[in-house]
Amino acid sequence: MGDFGQLLKTYRLQCRELLQNRHLLTQEYLAERLSYESGVAGYSGSTISNWERGLNQIRRDDRHVLVGLVKVLYEAGGIKTLQEANGLLLAGNYRPLDDDEVDQVNPHWKQANLNRPDRTDFPSSVEQEAALPSPTYTELFGIEEVREQLLAQVITPTHPYILTVVALGGMGKTSLVDSIARHVIEQEEFDHVIWFSAENFEETAPEYYASGYFYQAVVNALYRTILPEGAPDMSYTGKLAYVRSKLKRHRYLVIIDNLEDPVEMNHLLNQLNALAGPSKFLLTARQHPSPGTESYVLTLQELDLPAAIAFLRHHTQTSGISGLRQIQEDEFDKIFRIVGGHPLALRLIPRLTRYYPLPEVLARWQEEQMGYIAEVYQSIYATLWQALSPSEKQLLQIMPLVAQVGGNGHQLQIVSGLSREAFWSSLTKLVELCLLETRVMGPERRYGIHSLTARFLEYRQKKDGGTAVLSVPPHYIQANIAHWRQTMSHLTEKQWQTLDIERANILRAIQVSLRLPDKEITQTLREDWVTLSESLWRYVERQGYVYEWLPILENLCQRFEGDSHVYCLLLNRLGELYRLNRQIDKAVDLHDAALRIAQESGNLLEGSRSHFNLGTDYFLRKKYDMAGKYGKIALGMFTEQGLAGREKAATLNLLGTVAQEQGELAQSVSYLEQAANIWRTIDQRPELARTLNNLARTHQRQHKIEEAQQCYAEARHILSQTGSTLDRILISLSEGEMHFVLKQFDKAETIFNSIDLQFLRQSGHLFYLACTLNNLGNVAFMRGNYDTADSYLQDSILLWRQLGDDLELANTLGRWGDILVVQNKPEAALAIYLEAEAIALKYPNERRANILREEVEQEMEKLRNKKGE
Repeated sequence: MGDFGQLLKTYRLQCRELLQNRHLLTQEYLAERLSYESGVAGYSGSTISNWERGLNQIRRDDRHVLVGLVKVLYEAGGIKTLQEANGLLLAGNYRPLDDDEVDQVNPHWKQANLNRPDRTDFPSSVEQEAALPSPTYTELFGIEEVREQLLAQVITPTHPYILTVVALGGMGKTSLVDSIARHVIEQEEFDHVIWFSAENFEETAPEYYASGYFYQAVVNALYRTILPEGAPDMSYTGKLAYVRSKLKRHRYLVIIDNLEDPVEMNHLLNQLNALAGPSKFLLTARQHPSPGTESYVLTLQELDLPAAIAFLRHHTQTSGISGLRQIQEDEFDKIFRIVGGHPLALRLIPRLTRYYPLPEVLARWQEEQMGYIAEVYQSIYATLWQALSPSEKQLLQIMPLVAQVGGNGHQLQIVSGLSREAFWSSLTKLVELCLLETRVMGPERRYGIHSLTARFLEYRQKKDGGTAVLSVPPHYIQANIAHWRQTMSHLTEKQWQTLDIERANILRAIQVSLRLPDKEITQTLREDWVTLSESLWRYVERQGYVYEWLPILENLCQRFEGDSHVYCLLLNRLGELYRLNRQIDKAVDLHDAALRIAQESGNLLEGSRSHFNLGTDYFLRKKYDMAGKYGKIALGMFTEQGLAGREKAATLNLLGTVAQEQGELAQSVSYLEQAANIWRTIDQRPELARTLNNLARTHQRQHKIEEAQQCYAEARHILSQTGSTLDRILISLSEGEMHFVLKQFDKAETIFNSIDLQFLRQSGHLFYLACTLNNLGNVAFMRGNYDTADSYLQDSILLWRQLGDDLELANTLGRWGDILVVQNKPEAALAIYLEAEAIALKYPNERRANILREEVEQEMEKLRNKKGE
C-alpha cells in the first residue's frame, strides 16, 4: 500500500481546505469531509495518517469510502482528471471507477472519456470482441483476486507494459486473459485489443527455425492487423518501423496466447520492449521467463479447496453426471488431496466416473502419480487412454491435423476411415471425456483438441517407436490431403464462399503433408498436391490471402524441380500469385522462366499459358504493346491446340482490355464480346462477370451509357449466384466510377460505401482497397466534405506508395492537391501538383498520364497567376 499512501499524500497536499480556503488540506479536515461523503462516521486524522504511511488500508469492498475519498480530493483541487483518480485506485490494487462512480465524482469526466479522439480509426468494441476466440468457460472459479490484480496492472497507463501469465496447460490462463480482454474492450480502456495464438505462428514456422522467429511472426501479424494498408511485399525492417510507430502513437493491448518454447518466449519478451509503451503486451506461457527478461509475471496457482469444490460441483451439475452429485464434503476433500487443484484434471474427474467408480479412478490416479505436478497430465491421459476403444484412439490420432477452427464431422469421418456408426460413437465419447472440444460456428458444430492433448498423442507415438509428423501416422496425413482434393474438385459456385471457414484446415493439411519425410511421399500424394493447388487457385484468385499461399506454392515448386511439366505449371501459378500481390517484376521473372522450360521441353500448353501470363504482367506494367504482343501469341497457340474454352476466353479478355487502353474501342468491344460468349457457353460465371465489367468500361469510353448499364446489370445478376466477393467489388468500383463521371454523386457514393473494406484489408487485396478509398475521397470532395475527402485520399496515397503504382498515385495526388487549394494551402498544393506532374511525365505514351499532366499543369498555372496578383 506504499504507492497508494504516497499518492494520497501527494494529492492531499495539492488541495485547499474547502471551507477555510487554506493552502493545505489537513489530515483532520480530510477525515471530516470523508466521513460526510461516505456516510461512515469516526474517521480521524490518525486514520488518514495510517493510510498515507501504509500502516492500514481501506477494505476492497468499501467502494463508497474509496469513491468518497476520490470525490473529496477532486472537489478540493488535488485530483484533476479521471486518469489521476484511477491511478490512485490502481496504486492500491483497487479497480478503477465505473460509469456510475464517475457520475458521482464528476459527470464531465465520463463525457470526456467518451469523446476521446481517433476512436473511429480503430475497430469498434463489437468488432474487437468478435475477433476474440470463442470463450471456453461459462464461469471462473477461485481467481477473482488474481483477476483484479492482473486487470489493475493491465489498465494502468504506465508500467508494466509487458505482462506474462504463467501456469501449466489447462490451468485457465486463456480463460483468465479472455475475461480481461472482454472487460477492457467493453470499457474502452485501449484503442484496439488484438488477440494472437502462438499456435498460429507455429503452424507457419519452418521445420527448423532460428531463435527470433516468433518475434518476426508477431511483427508481421501486427503489420497485417493494425496496418492493413501496408504492402505485403514490404521489407521486414519497414514493417517493424511502421508497427513500432503505431504502437508508440496509440494504446494497443496485444495478447499472445499459449507460448510454449522457452527460448522463443525469452527472445520475444526481450524484443517486445522496443515496441511497448504506451501499448501493452499480455502473454500466457507454460514456463517462467528467464530472470534477465523484463516482464510483470503473474503465476496462476491451482485452485484452493473451496474453489476446487465449487468447480467440481459446477461441472458435475452441467455435465449431467449423477455419480458425484450426492457425495459428501469429505469425499470432495479426498479428490482434492489426490488430484490437486488443477482445473483440467478436476474437470475430467466427473467424466471418468461415468465409466469407473470414484474409488477406482482415485486408486489408479495414485498408482500412476509420480509426485511431480508436471506428471499430472500423463496421469490423466494414461487413465483415459486405457478407457478408449481402438476406433476412439483412431479418431483421436487424426485430430492434430485439424486447425484451431476445428473440423466438421464429414472431414473427420472420411480421414479417420471409420464407419458412420463407429465415428459418431467414438466422437461422442471423446467429447464426453474432454479429449475433443466442441466449437460452434453458426449452425455448425466443429471439433478440435487442446494442444495439450496433441502433445500427449505425440508422446504416445514416440513411446511406441513411431516417427510420424505431429504424432499422426503418414497414411492419415495422405488421406487428409486426398479428402481436401476431392472436396475442392466438387464445390459449387455457392459453396466456394464456405472456404473462408475451411481455409485454415486446408492450409494446415498441406503444411503438414509437406513435412513428411521423402520415403513417405507417394506418387498419389504428389498428384494430390498438384490437383489441390490448381483447385485452390480459383479461391485465392477471388478471395485473396495470397500471403498465406505463397510459401506453400514456393515449397511445392521446389518439390517438383525434377519434373519439367509440373514444375512449369507451378511456376506459372506462382507467378500469378506474385502478380495478385502486385509484385509484377517477380511475376515476369517466373513467367519468363516457365516459358524457357516449356520451350525446352516442348510443353506447348504451358508455353501458351506463359505467353498469356506475360501479356497480363505487361498490361499491369502499362506496357500495352508488349501485352498485346504476348496476348496475340497466346491466342494463336491456344487456337492451334484446339483450346476454345477458358484459355481462349481469358486471352480475348486480355486483348480487349489492351485495346481499350490503346483507344481501339471497336476492337475492344469485338474481343470482349467474343470472350463473353465463350464464358456463357462454358458457364463460367465470375469470369463472365469480369469480362462484362470490362465491356461496360469500353462502352463508357464510347459514351454508350445504356449499353454499359446493361452489362453491369447482367454481371450483378450473374454474381448473385456465386460466392465471389471480389468480383462484386470490381463491379461496384466500375459502376460507381461511371456514376461519378456522370456527376451522379449520390449514386456513386452509395455504391462505393457498399464495398466491404474489411474484406479487402483482411484478404490482402490492397490495390482495390486503394481504389475504393480514392473513389470515396473523390465523392466526398465533390460533395464539399473536404475533411472526409482528405482522410480517404491520404490513406489511398499511402497504399499507392507502398504498392509502387505510380500512375494511380499521381491521380490521387492530383485530387489531394485540389483539396489543399480549397483549404487555402497553396504552397502545399503546388508541391503535390509538381509531384503528380513528374510522375505523369514518366509515361509520355499513356493517354491517362497525359490527361492527368494537363489537368495538374492547369491547376498550377491558376495557383501561380493567383500568387502573381
